[in-house]
Amino acid sequence: MRFSYILLAAMGLTAAVCTTGCLHTSAAVHDAAFSNQRLEAAIDSPVTPTASATRQALVQMTFVVTSYQVADTRAQVIARTMDDQKIEIEIQRQQAKSCRLFILVGAAGDEEQSRQILEQIRKKLH
Repeated sequence: MRFSYILLAAMGLTAAVCTTGCLHTSAAVHDAAFSNQRLEAAIDSPVTPTASATRQALVQMTFVVTSYQVADTRAQVIARTMDDQKIEIEIQRQQAKSCRLFILVGAAGDEEQSRQILEQIRKKLH
């Protein structure tokens, strides 16, 4: 009986640690606004992991990534939709652990598609 209480307590402690750890590693998205035909958002994540998450999100959404360039302070990911619409995503460093994301879908901009892409990027950063 005593063993089961110890095991139960250990499981509860493990769950608490995992939950706390997950909250600290998730990347928050702030100030997402659509203007000038593109979606702009601030993300609590450095440029390189954000660029990697962006590429993964686009591939998962069945877009074809045609260009992937990453540097210390900026990155650019370009992809194409199945109907050959261009998706251009620019990532600019703000601080050591945050960046700004600019998403442009097509020549005229597609807010709905841009927000779907942003949501997938956010999920990949968790």
